[in-house]
Amino acid sequence: MIKSFIESTKSGQYIPFFKMEAQGNDYVYIELPGLKLKEKQFKDLSIAVSKRHFGIGADGLVTIDDCDEADVEMRIFNADGSEAEMCGSALRCIVYHTSINHNLTEVSVKTKSGIKYGKVLKDGTVEVNMGTVKPVSELVTLDGFEGYYIDAGNPHFVTFTEISQEEFLQRAPILENLKDQYYERRNIEFVKVHSQDKIKVKVWERGSGATLACGTGAAAATAAGIKAGLLNNSVEVLLPGGSVKVEYKEKIDNYFLIGKVKYVFEGNYFYKTG
Repeated sequence: MIKSFIESTKSGQYIPFFKMEAQGNDYVYIELPGLKLKEKQFKDLSIAVSKRHFGIGADGLVTIDDCDEADVEMRIFNADGSEAEMCGSALRCIVYHTSINHNLTEVSVKTKSGIKYGKVLKDGTVEVNMGTVKPVSELVTLDGFEGYYIDAGNPHFVTFTEISQEEFLQRAPILENLKDQYYERRNIEFVKVHSQDKIKVKVWERGSGATLACGTGAAAATAAGIKAGLLNNSVEVLLPGGSVKVEYKEKIDNYFLIGKVKYVFEGNYFYKTG
């Protein structure tokens, strides 16, 4: 009754979706084949579905599409509608989803940062090769905080500074949007070093704000710690929503991200287009 009323009074379409989370970093996933969506609609759709009380609620929207160069192609749209180049959490979720549904041992995923590979391990965790995660600066100062710029497929500023949650929420959005010679906007990580094998990270994602986890942020924090001589090549990263493991393999100069993912629910979202 409600569905037929909506369809008779508003123009739009029902979009099948599923929601997954990785250490609380949650996204709405839609498979594009068969949907009638235009490029210009992705920004608006991401903003709409991400709203915690008026939409599905998520850190953003991830699209999955057919691809000639890889098993699937993913695109990531933040909660504010801006597009991100990479997302380690979403990458692991898509690897899990594709592996389970298509019975693949290894999954290749085309991203804005190139083709990435991953697999589901025997214990159900997902391992993805993030590729090269590299510092793009020596020690720099951003709004009073010393840290490193790291390219993890998307831009990060990592500072080894302890900070209260209240101050973090005040300062991180300022740090995200300060323009300098490196980036106009960036992800922010405040890192506390527990040992050479364990760190704790507060994450602020460009375009989404404070999130419970960030896969590229975990890799960036590890890369910055290795550059600073603070960390070993295998690190447990404690995030607000859980922990992941980051391993740096020097011989191939690649970073691997390992952690659990989970389906949350699925449904149909009515997207009003008129």
